[in-house]
Amino acid sequence: MRINVLIVEDDPITAQDIAEVLEECGMHITDSVSSGEAAIEAIQLNKPDVVLMDVNLEGELDGINTALKLKEKDNIPLIYLTANSDKITASRAISTQPSAFITKPFDETAIVYAIELAFSNHIKDVFDSGQKDLINNDCIFLKSGDKFEKVMLLDILYIQADGSYSHVFTKHKKYSSSNNLNSVWKKLTHPNFIRVHRSYMINTDNVTGFDVDFVYFDEIYIPYSKNNREQILQRFNRMA
Repeated sequence: MRINVLIVEDDPITAQDIAEVLEECGMHITDSVSSGEAAIEAIQLNKPDVVLMDVNLEGELDGINTALKLKEKDNIPLIYLTANSDKITASRAISTQPSAFITKPFDETAIVYAIELAFSNHIKDVFDSGQKDLINNDCIFLKSGDKFEKVMLLDILYIQADGSYSHVFTKHKKYSSSNNLNSVWKKLTHPNFIRVHRSYMINTDNVTGFDVDFVYFDEIYIPYSKNNREQILQRFNRMA
């Protein structure tokens, strides 16, 4: 799982140190800028998963005013980094509902943990909110242990109901979700995915064969109901 981070920090040495720490932990730096104006432009060009924001910045916007402008358009988790821990600054920062507030000098491990936690909580909130698209058009984030992993839709074979849960089977791994299949069906609106049975959804792009009762993923057979037969047959070019 790679987390994309935008660094907004007016001290170039500090920004470089942070970037090196995050990259060593497998994160990707979308950009590193020194002003609020540049941060707004950077997000428009390359949207990050998390913003790491200094409070004191170059330009007319400080970090808190920048955060307010970002929240008008995007719901991106934001973590403040600041040397100012006075009550007024803290109160202004808290009003923007950040994921964390870290004071300088900071601990490198604390920043990494704060970013991972902010990202994980954000993904869970979006998923649980019932939004139709599971984060992106070409991927979803699925729980694996204590983290959410990015899973490309093209790698998913099928999704199976299991009572109030569901299991997502990819080409390489199985994931379990606390969402039932009906909930997943409402959220996952990609055209390659169809409901073929009350207990199964399939990715038609990965089907390797079918007959009058099953669709195949190599040696895996998935049953489909008679009511869905016509829908399935329309998805595949056939030549008898």
